Amino acid sequence: MRIGTRDWIRTAAGFVAVACMVAGVAGCDGGAGPSNAPASVEPSIGSDEQLRERLQYIADTGVAGSGLGGLPEFIEKHSKKAELMADFKKLQAAGSPEQIKSIAKAMLGKL
Repeated sequence: MRIGTRDWIRTAAGFVAVACMVAGVAGCDGGAGPSNAPASVEPSIGSDEQLRERLQYIADTGVAGSGLGGLPEFIEKHSKKAELMADFKKLQAAGSPEQIKSIAKAMLGKL
């Protein structure tokens, strides 16, 4: 069965029309854009309570890994940042869950 040129053009035009309608509907959100979005409130970084909670979790679980992410920012805002940063470096290098727990507990004692 051979498709004629007119049939091919009609079919292609139909696909293009459907694709445009789908793209138009999918991209249309009623005008709500970033300017209509409520202002986001960024959480305060560095409160002693947040640092304490993070260290307590690490001390309880013995798991550091990604849990260490962001800790330097908390430590930088603390009055004992030199001591805590030295302990943080030890925490990063710790090889066992027991070492991690011990270092995290020592850091908690300095808060």
